[in-house]
Amino acid sequence: MIKDIITIDVGTTNTRVSLWRDEELQEVFVYSQGVQKASLAGNNDTVKKILECSIKKLFKKYNILAEKTVIIASGMITSAFGLVEIPHLNAPVGIQELAISMKQFSFPEVCPQPIWFIPGVKTQCQDKSRLSSIQYDVMRGEETEAMAVFSLLKPTISDEHIFVMPGTHTKFIKLDKNGRIVKSKTATTGEILSLLTKKSLIATDVHHRFYDELDESYLLSGFHSARSNGIGSAVFDVRILGQTHNASRNQRANYLLGAVLSSDIQLLENFLEPNETVVLTGKKELREAIHVILNDLDNFSHPIIIIEANDLAGRGALLAGKKRGLLRKEG
Repeated sequence: MIKDIITIDVGTTNTRVSLWRDEELQEVFVYSQGVQKASLAGNNDTVKKILECSIKKLFKKYNILAEKTVIIASGMITSAFGLVEIPHLNAPVGIQELAISMKQFSFPEVCPQPIWFIPGVKTQCQDKSRLSSIQYDVMRGEETEAMAVFSLLKPTISDEHIFVMPGTHTKFIKLDKNGRIVKSKTATTGEILSLLTKKSLIATDVHHRFYDELDESYLLSGFHSARSNGIGSAVFDVRILGQTHNASRNQRANYLLGAVLSSDIQLLENFLEPNETVVLTGKKELREAIHVILNDLDNFSHPIIIIEANDLAGRGALLAGKKRGLLRKEG
């Protein structure tokens, strides 16, 4: 029989622990805690506790045998505030490089089985005599998701792609025709949006919440205002909308989102080269908003593909585990 596989995806603000059987997703535990809280606390006790509880629940519910189980982890779990810090791999990196670079460590306080860890990826500028911000970046977790997305695209692969993965930190990842990561860039879009929505002067204007439903008109108004006058001015407009335009809370939240996303769109436009295809994945709310904005741009002619799939990090971990030879059938 095929071994049970548990995949772990630890992000900045969220953690996912998933069980797979015969490469089919059985159950997922999602927690709104990641390494951000660990960094503030100065230790990884919270991360360890989440993983210990989740794995115990899965073992008990599904009668899992430890010796028949493979556990694969990716994301910020390989950072200084995860379980073990593993150096990034230097791009170009594809599934083969990720698989052969996986490391195994034991954490008896978390689970009885050793855990396989997938390293992150670093893209570097060739010219080290000067800084080139567009060519230097790091990622932990998105490289594993990118491998899953690429596997879903394979039947139609014909050129290079830019993967746009919005979330707490939005990643722009360039892959070559062979599915290797060659370049990337990060924006703290989700983090900025969260701070403005929950802890800024205008937080009361949006009732400390994100939008309830997408309002394309106000989303695009916020985007174009930021493009013309800057994000700072557009963000303050959220207050004015409530006072003089009688805009609803949801409309103001959409306007704010459009304003914040303006910098992401500019980054994407600068990052793209002719004939490259844009692949949108990641957090649904941000993905949908980006799609609306790109479709509204007069001079944007790049093809757009939308990928919707559950647990991309888990699917990418399965691909790496299979390539490493960890998921062989048992006799």
